[in-house]
Amino acid sequence: NSGDRRNEPAVVRSNRSVTNRGVARSAYIRMQINGLSVECLVDTGSETSIMPSKYSSGIEMRQFKHQLRAANGSQIAIVGEAQLPILVGGAQGTVSAMVSDHVAKPILGYDWLTANDAIVDLKSGMIQVNSRWLRLVTKQAAGWSRRCVLQTDVVIPNRSKRDIPA
Repeated sequence: NSGDRRNEPAVVRSNRSVTNRGVARSAYIRMQINGLSVECLVDTGSETSIMPSKYSSGIEMRQFKHQLRAANGSQIAIVGEAQLPILVGGAQGTVSAMVSDHVAKPILGYDWLTANDAIVDLKSGMIQVNSRWLRLVTKQAAGWSRRCVLQTDVVIPNRSKRDIPA
């Protein structure tokens, strides 16, 4: 029977939801990315860092095999993943980020913040990055929701069990 799907593997979409709702203000950090000065959104709720493609000029891009979705469920097209050179607080480093033509401002996510031992003190308006304290720039958030959902398809063979990453 061609309509019988019991012998076909199941495809389950695994979502990891990340949210940052700007109620009144958002925090930014000043830095240079690939030689360009910019203020980057510090987003502890975003699992991954995302950069506009204009900061990846001349940088080798790796293929990105997952999907990134906006809060409304629409897919955000990703050009690739890149290791971008940065200068922050006088110290050189890198940020590994997804690159998109559809993102207006750089977003430093949980991945970069933890890799750089960041401590964010919103009350004092400071961020510690690799043992250096820097002043945050705060801006009106206008009630925006910056929620992204990273998705990965998982194929489960028929008649089997599988743990699916959350």
